[in-house]
Amino acid sequence: MTNRPFWQYLLAALFLGLVQFLIALIAPFHNLVFSYLLDFLILVVAFIAGQYAKEHHGHPGWFASATGAIYGFFTGLSPFFVKLTPRDVKRELHNHPMSSQALHQFVTLANSPAAHLTDWIVSVLIYGCLTLLAGSIGGLVLKKDRDRNAI
Repeated sequence: MTNRPFWQYLLAALFLGLVQFLIALIAPFHNLVFSYLLDFLILVVAFIAGQYAKEHHGHPGWFASATGAIYGFFTGLSPFFVKLTPRDVKRELHNHPMSSQALHQFVTLANSPAAHLTDWIVSVLIYGCLTLLAGSIGGLVLKKDRDRNAI
């Protein structure tokens, strides 16, 4: 089916993760369509990587999960470099009433290193799990040549 080496799928995940990271740095409150498109593309890469891994006697889910973890690693780094301001929060809440003390507490918590670290770890885990599923499904739908005579 494919003649690409394993590292090309990891490189594709790295590229998509860097694009997501750069979009988040350039426009922190960008339109989510770009993020959803990149998320869909990493699932497609994981699906194809799962097929490739099964074809070459690897484990489809684990290899696809590695692509997702790489993507999540770079996607989760962006909050470390973006500082949230009270004005940004008010704009995103569409001017819903919030006391100044609650707003200050929210911004302080959102800009804390613990929140950024948690976001980064969750990003790696979530994308790893999602691509584990996509790669496993990709491996399931692929039939090997020796499966041709199976009932």
